[in-house]
Amino acid sequence: MSQPTLDVELATLVATSAEAVRAGVEALPGPRSSRLAALHADPATELPRLATAIRGYADAVIAPYWPRMRALLEREVLLGAQRMATDGVHGLLNHLNQFVRLEAETLTVEHVTLAGSVQLDGRGLLLVPSVFIGARVWSNFDSPGQPVLRFPARAVGTLWERDPTPHGRGLARVLGRTRAALLHELAVPTSTLELAGRCGLATGTVSQHLGALREAGLVGAHRVGRFVLYARTTAAEVLIAASGAGAT
Repeated sequence: MSQPTLDVELATLVATSAEAVRAGVEALPGPRSSRLAALHADPATELPRLATAIRGYADAVIAPYWPRMRALLEREVLLGAQRMATDGVHGLLNHLNQFVRLEAETLTVEHVTLAGSVQLDGRGLLLVPSVFIGARVWSNFDSPGQPVLRFPARAVGTLWERDPTPHGRGLARVLGRTRAALLHELAVPTSTLELAGRCGLATGTVSQHLGALREAGLVGAHRVGRFVLYARTTAAEVLIAASGAGAT
């Protein structure tokens, strides 16, 4: 299944009906800014301007990091699918986030400012991992369209790290910088292809180093569908913790 591109999403935004735009603006709390007032008054003119602004922002701010963001988000989806396959819907939702829990047929989502209950009425629920929403969750269950629950993806902090072994230089001297960097990246299950992209290495090189780390008992592997994901073992966690403690 192909994923929607930003161009497709922006085209959909521009094609939004004036009635839907005005209803969305009117539902927003608080005073209406001049830009929101303009959008409410003339959606046909303001929506293309909004799309242009979003495109410019995405090109300048998100595009340089998008490959890493996409890899992290795709991994989150993959791990969620594995959880659901092994533990069912309850297992998936009850491990999604600390502010989400499913008991019997009731899904409880803790918000800071929202309260109330909504019947999904068989509309389903779209789960969307995000790298932009902090530690909490966001939902729009009461809109006419598809109910959506956005939740923070795990290991978001790794997106912005520049030194792959900031506190593990001692470990790098023992294992070598490449293998230490790979262990650092394996805080969450990761594929060979993603590791190669994140570390700037050829996939064959990554595979060789992972093989050596597996033989040493520092990395384990498991298959999820057509993917093989690698993760640190308990022995690796102990080694990394000791190295970090001694590198201050």
